[in-house]
Formats: sequence, C-alpha cells, structure tokens
Amino acid sequence: MSNASPISGNDLSTLLYLLGVPAVDLQRILGLTGPDWGMYVRGKLEDGSSPILSEPAISILVRLYMQNLDACPIKQAPHVVEVLEKINSDRITKKEVRDLEAERGIKPDPSLSYAERAKQLGCRLFVTTVKFTLVLGRENSAGNRWLRGAVPPPAIRNLLIYINEKIDSDGDSRVFEEIEKIALEEAEARGIKDLEATGSWGALPKNKLRELIVK
Repeated sequence: MSNASPISGNDLSTLLYLLGVPAVDLQRILGLTGPDWGMYVRGKLEDGSSPILSEPAISILVRLYMQNLDACPIKQAPHVVEVLEKINSDRITKKEVRDLEAERGIKPDPSLSYAERAKQLGCRLFVTTVKFTLVLGRENSAGNRWLRGAVPPPAIRNLLIYINEKIDSDGDSRVFEEIEKIALEEAEARGIKDLEATGSWGALPKNKLRELIVK
C-alpha cells in the first residue's frame, strides 16, 4: 500500500493475504458484493493498473486494517488438526476404556456405548475425525480434506473458533458434547435417528431444494 495512491484492488488482495482469512469474510466486513470484489481484485484498467475503490469509507477501512491488522473483527479460524488435538487432549481411546475397566475389575455392560462406558469411568471418549466431521454437520470425507489443508466453509470455521475458544476458557473439552447435543437435535429433527451409525447427514442438494420451493 502506498500512502500516495488511492486504495485499489491490489490492496484488497494484499490485505486478504495479511489477514489469512477467506475472501468471503473480508467481503462481508467491507460491505462488498462478490461481483464488486471480483471487479476490483481481478479487473484491470486500460493502462493495466488495478481499479480504485469507488467508496471512500471502504478505502479508509482498508487503510486502517492494513496499518493495524488487530483492528479487523474477523477471527482467524484455527486449523482442524489443532482443534481436534485440543478436544482429545483429555480423552481416552476405546482400548484405554477396556484397559481401565479391566484394571478396576468392571465387567463391561454390552448395552452401553463406549462413550457411556468412558463416562462411567469419569472420562470422555476419544473423538475420531469421522465423528468430529459429522458433529460439525459435514460428511466423513470432508474431515479428511480439512486435515490435508482444504479450507472449511464459513459455518465450519465459526464452529472451530467457538470450540477452540471454549476449550481455552473452560480448561477442558466438554464443549464438544455441547455441540454434539445440538447436532443430534438437528439430526433427529431431520429424521436421522442415529447420526454416528448412519454416518451421513443425507443433505438435500440445493438444486433439488430449489425445485421443491413453491414459486
């Protein structure tokens, strides 16, 4: 950014890089539509220069954020790996459940799930990537893509931010059960009786949903 030049699309690209957030989040904060963003960021004038932002207020806001990144209200979502590791930092695996039961002379109750058995032991059960993904409202394959570096959509990023902050403030991972309870409520409302066993939300494709909406 040059103090001698008006804010342009190149500056928007630079700010996006510095913040390390998805473009859609920055568009929302600045009040830019998707087409306007594309015009500024990808467009070129006849002389090859980047288009100048037409709204002075947005330009002022961009200058503020570029001079002070902390002033931008967008929170950068933690990586899925980081959040999953925090969740599992105070949890035990199924094998550890069996080992603890044997150590304490407890005969496993076949009617109880491993999560319930872990709770009886005063513990929480280890959360797999598959379960984590389902509880956040996505299919199994999405979790693997996130672990490989794919950027989750806005709703997932905001859930990650909430879970991460709650773990830090609470000092434990019980927030996961809070989110899981909400997810199970939504699943049941959609007619899914056992989300984990089903392994899928069976979401209705948007194009099919549009066909069902009465015009």
